[in-house]
Amino acid sequence: MNNFKNLSKGNAVWIFQANPEKYDIFKALKDESIGSIIHWSVKQYANEIQKGDIALIWLSGKKAGIYFIAEIISMPIMLIEPESERKYWFDKTDKPEEELCVKLNIFQDLSENPVLRENIKNIERTKNLSIIRQPRGTNFKVTFEEWEELEALLKFKF
Repeated sequence: MNNFKNLSKGNAVWIFQANPEKYDIFKALKDESIGSIIHWSVKQYANEIQKGDIALIWLSGKKAGIYFIAEIISMPIMLIEPESERKYWFDKTDKPEEELCVKLNIFQDLSENPVLRENIKNIERTKNLSIIRQPRGTNFKVTFEEWEELEALLKFKF
């Protein structure tokens, strides 16, 4: 897959966590008014996340893992989530009116065959991913070594 960025050129990789009990990302991404462009909260690492970085969308829960791959296409900015996206929150009080967000372009849907936490935590180079060690949060760093292993797993899915 040639959509992956070359990290040696300075791109970073992040895991952005979604809670399917709070937000219906599957319906949102099928909404023609949203398409593949969606906004995502930035609660950690706002000074490090950059336009051009890769975001691995991780769904929490019993079948936790990587379900989508995206490119971060904006720097973190304060904004009000568009109503086209806001309507997919199950409880709109879970979402602040205005918050720091990035815009993502989802370019790979793995939802039919995700890379599950159970597989990731059994691999030496990925078993200590920050989202596995401390799963509370929204944004997580992925090290270069972790990315090398995840990239190989993700490419295998295509």
